[in-house]
Amino acid sequence: MESWCYLVEETLSRFLPTSELSQLNSLNGRLFLPSKMLYEAVKTASYYYNETNGIFNPFLYHSIQTLGYNQSFEQLPNNQLPQEIAAFDAVNPIMIHKGMRSIQLASNVGLDLGGIAKGWSIQQMANQLKKKGTSLGGIDGGGDIVTWGPASKHWSIALSHPFDLSKNLMSIKVKSNSGIATSSVGKRLWKVNGHTHHHIIDGRISKPSSSELLQVTVVSEDLTVSEVYAKCMLILG
Repeated sequence: MESWCYLVEETLSRFLPTSELSQLNSLNGRLFLPSKMLYEAVKTASYYYNETNGIFNPFLYHSIQTLGYNQSFEQLPNNQLPQEIAAFDAVNPIMIHKGMRSIQLASNVGLDLGGIAKGWSIQQMANQLKKKGTSLGGIDGGGDIVTWGPASKHWSIALSHPFDLSKNLMSIKVKSNSGIATSSVGKRLWKVNGHTHHHIIDGRISKPSSSELLQVTVVSEDLTVSEVYAKCMLILG
């Protein structure tokens, strides 16, 4: 499982210049033949982009870089100069050629798989364990949780406070074979010219969400689904 996490990072991270995703983002619209992992992750992200009419938008790489989130969060400076953000206007941001198993981004588009890469990869990890015969288990990947086991098994999941991780708001009971994802505006914050930004970007305007919601938790039978729709609900308010 540790090896799987390293492989995910080396393949899907936008912060590693040597990652396969970074290679794809550097091609400026040229055709790319990806590994199976990158192909499946991008295909999944593109599917949810279409299903949510762009509320979930994995093609905001350039916008989030401009907003100042251009390196791993713990390395961000405390303050940065503001920059103007153009609204996302790519009509066809990606072409996925199923026959060739290839990917082609529009010339002005970059991919930031972000949260969906985490949720998707943890779900894949759970699927691998189940195939290997692990009949009961749970994985907590930085707050994204997947559980599986007999139908009679239930799990108690604590939900943390959005601005104080040492405190819990409540606990919920979920059945086995669940994916639990929480999206919050309080976990990754940085300042640009005195103005605080968070990492939940509204794909329609290419700016941090301004809805009245602070935190959303979604429970479904698949962690990827929960990951996507927790973010969408937080954006929509």
